[in-house]
Amino acid sequence: MVNPCISCSPHPVVSFIVTTKNNIAMLARTIHEISLLTYPYEVILVTERNNHHMIHAGQQMGTILEFQDKSPLLFHGRTKGAIKAKGEVLVFMNEHDFLSTATIARMTAEILSGRTVIFELPPIQNVIRGIDLAKRALNSILQPSLKSASMLDVPYGMHRSTFNNVTAASLANPALALAKTIFKGFPVQVYPFYDVQVSELLKVNQLNELHSVIVGDHLEAIHWITLHTNQRGNKTDLERKREVIHQ
Repeated sequence: MVNPCISCSPHPVVSFIVTTKNNIAMLARTIHEISLLTYPYEVILVTERNNHHMIHAGQQMGTILEFQDKSPLLFHGRTKGAIKAKGEVLVFMNEHDFLSTATIARMTAEILSGRTVIFELPPIQNVIRGIDLAKRALNSILQPSLKSASMLDVPYGMHRSTFNNVTAASLANPALALAKTIFKGFPVQVYPFYDVQVSELLKVNQLNELHSVIVGDHLEAIHWITLHTNQRGNKTDLERKREVIHQ
């Protein structure tokens, strides 16, 4: 549970950065769940400047507005929202994501203890397998227990110190942000999929459209690892005496 004294804080404990386009109904459901929290929070809604319908809805719901240029990529919007955020805990979501109040509270406690929380989402049918393979290849280097969990998939959350020290400049590439988070010693906690609800059709369309970008992001992250480790990625060689083989 979250420390009760946090409720007395005049500043938001949790900043929810929600990137959005059109799904007002799902956004309203998410904000209602957030409103049940017993400690200070803020919701930063990142949308396109000409999306007047969503802007009006966000104002009616009491969100803080941040604007991004029209783009199929939501990563830049998350960065802009995080920079504007005042909370100690940063939770990144899309409009079609849903977290229960209980899960938010559990995430907040984990993040306040210094962990970054990501979710292992269920496999989505019809998504190009190259994306899943790219995530698993990177995670096998970083932390095999992550399996296919990724910062590519929202929701996820992190402490502000992690964002400031590791990911602020890397959030545009979620794979690189995850690599830097782990390599710089910030622990990552994986939550299994249970009450996170995602619009499958939307994610299928987005991921298939951005396949080359996403695979390239993971290759960039692996390249960064090779530049910051030895020729074996700092993995053990089990003290094999290779010179004996060549005698």
